[in-house]
Amino acid sequence: MADNNSILSKIKKFFTLEDFEMEADAEEEEEIEEIQDFQSSRLRQKSNVISLPSAKQQNIVIMEPMDLNEAREVADNLKCRKPIIVNLQKAEKEMARRIVDFISGVTYALEGNVQKVQEEIFLFTPSNISIIPPSKKEQKELQEHFFLK
Repeated sequence: MADNNSILSKIKKFFTLEDFEMEADAEEEEEIEEIQDFQSSRLRQKSNVISLPSAKQQNIVIMEPMDLNEAREVADNLKCRKPIIVNLQKAEKEMARRIVDFISGVTYALEGNVQKVQEEIFLFTPSNISIIPPSKKEQKELQEHFFLK
C-alpha cells in the first residue's frame, strides 16, 4: 500500500507540475502578446512621423596621391561619400594620368562627378553631391579678377 501511495503521489506531483508549467506558458504567451501589441501600436504611431534630412556638415578631403596605392585611399574616401580635391602637381606626369584614370573610373562606378579645377587639380564628388560649373560669364569674371591682380 505504501508503494501505491508513492506511485500515486508521484503521478499527482507530475500532473500538478505539468499544470503549473502550462499556467506559466500561458502567462508568458500573454506577456508576449501584450509586448507585441505595444510595439505594433508604437510602430503605427511612428509611421505618422516623417523624417526630414538634416543639414549635416560636409567636409572636403584634399589629397596629393603620388602613386596608385595612395589613389586607393582617394577611392576609399569616395566610397564613404566624401568629396575630394586631388592635387597632382607633384606627381610624375604618367603616374598623374594613371591616377586620374583610376579615380575617374571609381567615380563613374559610384555614379559621382568629376570637375577639373585647374591644371592637375581635380574635384571628385560622390553621387549625393552635384558639381555646378560656373557659367561662361562667371568664368571670365573670375579669370579677370584673379589674373589681373
